[in-house]
Amino acid sequence: MTRTDAAAKATKARSSKANSKCQMAINILRLYGKDINPHSLAQEAGVHRKTATNFLKKLS
Repeated sequence: MTRTDAAAKATKARSSKANSKCQMAINILRLYGKDINPHSLAQEAGVHRKTATNFLKKLS
């Protein structure tokens, strides 16, 4: 495995971890009846707001 392969693998792992955090945060926000927007999602999931924005864009 070359260095770039390892870096790509690590990036994919980080990204999938962030996606699962965002999905769980959406479920929690829905449970409490709160608005789902990038700010609240990022706060609940513990990810950067841009990550939350990109996740919401993928969903819509």
